[in-house]
Amino acid sequence: MKRNWHKLIWIFLPFLMASCTSGYDLASNYVASFGSPKNAPDQKLYVCLPHQILHTNSKAAETPGFSDLPDDSKKYLEEKTALFLPTLNDSVMLNQFNEHFLYNLSLLGMPLYVVPTPEDLPVPDSGRIFTINVVQLEAQEYTVSKTVNYEDEYMREYFEEQVPLNAFSLNGWFLFNEKDTSKGKLLYKNFEVVDKLSAQIRPDSKGNNAQLKYTVKKINLNDVYFTAFGLGKLSATLFIEKFVNDYVDSRMQGNSSYYFFDSDKKDIETSTYKSSVRESYFLQELPNK
Repeated sequence: MKRNWHKLIWIFLPFLMASCTSGYDLASNYVASFGSPKNAPDQKLYVCLPHQILHTNSKAAETPGFSDLPDDSKKYLEEKTALFLPTLNDSVMLNQFNEHFLYNLSLLGMPLYVVPTPEDLPVPDSGRIFTINVVQLEAQEYTVSKTVNYEDEYMREYFEEQVPLNAFSLNGWFLFNEKDTSKGKLLYKNFEVVDKLSAQIRPDSKGNNAQLKYTVKKINLNDVYFTAFGLGKLSATLFIEKFVNDYVDSRMQGNSSYYFFDSDKKDIETSTYKSSVRESYFLQELPNK
């Protein structure tokens, strides 16, 4: 009878060991496996990079009656209200984005190939050949409004003011594992910079009534170019996290954790979230623009 038990233990031992493997171990081993030629998964990633940037000045569109204006008036308003788009060097933005997008994708270690056009992308093979087509980049200027308010319980004064702030965003639409943009789902991500607002409550010159004082540190052209670096790094990291989390999900039923990729340490960090919250950490799907 003891021998039979020993046989059963040896039969089920591999299954017991697999069930004890944590999601974190699966994620870490998956990332580490690309550093070992013998153990590396048979997976390849093909990428098609963007060659141009769409310019959008949403500030002009916020002008009352803008849609009813003739085209020449619209163009005049767009040029007058734009702070950065007229002098933006698209080549610099594209080079920054492409360089950091590819570099951060390469940190996973999966073999990476760049193709010149979407037609050169291979047919995706789930689990073996992955494709990313950066369908569109958009440089967007707009205005955000922030409410500054403060209630002084002692002086019983309430301050509230709407402060307009300049904002700039580099927006990206990505097509993952699909060659036809009309069939595939576009994934969206952006990287934004906004004027920094600082507010303080100070007494007036006589030291009696409180006054609301605020200062605005405006964004500059360097901040604008930084969005290309930021979007390249962020979107690439999110794709890596998609590979890692999909791998864990395929091998571990009921996984409720999300595994982050630390691009600086090239390591995995984990947090536990409900599935509905976890999805917000992936690239967001938007209709084609």
